[in-house]
Amino acid sequence: MSSWYEQKLDSVRDDPDFKTHQLLLEIIDQITDLMESEGIRKSNLAERLGVSRAYVTAVLEGKPNLTIRSLVRLASALGSTVDVKLSRLNEVEWWRPGVGQDFEMRDSEHTEAEAEGVTCLPIAA
Repeated sequence: MSSWYEQKLDSVRDDPDFKTHQLLLEIIDQITDLMESEGIRKSNLAERLGVSRAYVTAVLEGKPNLTIRSLVRLASALGSTVDVKLSRLNEVEWWRPGVGQDFEMRDSEHTEAEAEGVTCLPIAA
């Protein structure tokens, strides 16, 4: 029997808002990782972007819906680029939030998962 969390996750997995939020969290994680590795504070990033520190805080809290342009500006301010890749479900590794394990699915599992509309995110190497 699956846990309450797994049942709830399964019930929202195909929701575009859920998928959008997953992607936004991944983007925020990448931004904060870059900031941390480069020693960049919110105030430094705000200065580089020509925006307020409050705006940077809002971005890192996932409040504004980032446009592609704002994402490119953020990446540039962090000395990075944006790399977008659309992948077929069978060409990526699978990630299930909350489980804490990376795993690949066998073809039979993938076919079943794809039929159920499972969301997957590429896992950075």
